[in-house]
Amino acid sequence: MLVTYSRHFCLVALLSVFLAAQVHSQDQTTCSGTQMDWYTGVVGETPCRTYERLRQICNAEYQVGPLNASLPPDFCTDQRSDCCCNTIAFTLSMLCLNCQQQIGTGSGYDAPVGTLQKYLNASLDGTHSSQSHCYAPISKNFSSNVQTAVCNQNIKVLDDLYPILHSDGSCVNTRDTVHEATVVEANNSFTKCNVRIATPLNNTTNPSTQTGSPPSGNTNTSMRVNVIAIAGIVVGTVGILTALVVSGWILWRRQKSLKAKSLRPPTDLLQPPGMIWTDMSPYMRFQAALAPRKGQNLNVSSSSSTRITAAELSRTEVLPPPAYGQEGWAGGKPPV
Repeated sequence: MLVTYSRHFCLVALLSVFLAAQVHSQDQTTCSGTQMDWYTGVVGETPCRTYERLRQICNAEYQVGPLNASLPPDFCTDQRSDCCCNTIAFTLSMLCLNCQQQIGTGSGYDAPVGTLQKYLNASLDGTHSSQSHCYAPISKNFSSNVQTAVCNQNIKVLDDLYPILHSDGSCVNTRDTVHEATVVEANNSFTKCNVRIATPLNNTTNPSTQTGSPPSGNTNTSMRVNVIAIAGIVVGTVGILTALVVSGWILWRRQKSLKAKSLRPPTDLLQPPGMIWTDMSPYMRFQAALAPRKGQNLNVSSSSSTRITAAELSRTEVLPPPAYGQEGWAGGKPPV
């Protein structure tokens, strides 16, 4: 039985480690290099986390995956596309790509001509394509509903990300431009949400009900299923099962110990037959022989009439042991 518990415990432990490694490997919002440390210092989170929170306004299941270094880094293919059909989301995706790569002080990744249109899944002239949910003209700002949600959810979008737009769809020196602007503006980098709006985001609708799919060659489309949440539930379940197995093993050991103690013989039965606490030892019998009997007054003085002879002192008389509670025992208790 103990071997079975040990096997189950080892399997549960290995499964927990595997799931924890999977969850860690799927967290793509942490920067691998140091190039985007300035952004994290100003905004309080990585650009990947900002980009993910922005996309989740329109698609709650959106998760940032490993972005495509071959460019574009991602695609705007959500049916509710207001959150990504703009240059702000595209710029954040480029900053996120530089965040994920092992880039130190290098120049990082720049987007060549036409990258924005590919990100929007539109044609190079910015018009609507058969697989796009975005419509021309390409916006440099959020829609009113998305801007309201950005403010309500306290998503910090740098002001300098709004006007950045290259008509040819390129994204060059964006990091240096935004970094310089944040240094100049100091604490005035976020002015779009000075007044918090309590109005919730309404359901946005697209001009067309046409649904499309991303290009067949896109192997880096972000995850649509909240894998991290599912993995967290699995890890929690495994933890509970582990606690139950350990508790059952401890209870089994305790019951086994109590059963072993119950099978031991009583200690009274292990004593020799003559060693009963009510018996008197030979020494106590001798003391009882010398003790005066009830009603006898033994006074030792120098007078010859009351002097006890040596013969009387040497005489031994075996008396029966006094019964429990008689005066022969001091305090009415047997000697120990």
